[in-house]
Amino acid sequence: GGSCNGMISYYDLRKPNGPTGTCRPVECSAIEKSHHDPVSDVYWISSKTGHQCVSVSTDGQMLWWDTRKLEEPIDRLILETNSKAGEVTLGGSSLEYSTEAGPTKFLVGTELGIV
Repeated sequence: GGSCNGMISYYDLRKPNGPTGTCRPVECSAIEKSHHDPVSDVYWISSKTGHQCVSVSTDGQMLWWDTRKLEEPIDRLILETNSKAGEVTLGGSSLEYSTEAGPTKFLVGTELGIV
């Protein structure tokens, strides 16, 4: 799950590890290597390992994670657009994957309404 402080947390709901049967994160990303704004969306990736996810935030970053090692993202993409006035960083607000768009393409909705 994504947090308001920009961190990504991994929970195993099959194994309650907190008091009175509640679940606590199994692992959390390091705040220094995480998003700088609240996480808007997290999407699980169908990968060979089954342990990867991608997150997007209004800080203009899209981060790929391996949930077995959340110390730092395995890849990073800055959401920018080229315009005549110069590059503009876009804040991501939603994330979706569609096989129709291509095997490696994600659809990211931004605060400005650009997809």
